[in-house]
Amino acid sequence: MFDDMFSCTFKHSDTISKSGGNQCAKLIERLLLTLFCSLQMLSIGVDRVVDQVITPKVISEFKPQIDRVICEYLGVDYDKWMERQSA
Repeated sequence: MFDDMFSCTFKHSDTISKSGGNQCAKLIERLLLTLFCSLQMLSIGVDRVVDQVITPKVISEFKPQIDRVICEYLGVDYDKWMERQSA
């Protein structure tokens, strides 16, 4: 994906390797900019996955178990506590 994004914005020329300095610096700058943009997109994608998949799963699967352990520790009947929560 990254390679495709970069290569479609870059036109290869034999003069780059011959002229050196300035063109190489511009090429490196464009490569870094493309890489930075790709990393930002990846970060946004990971945040969305966490928000849409992982967070709901944690709440639905782990919270009841945590509630049960806390009730046991405090000596509270979990089933009666759940009845009061849903009422």
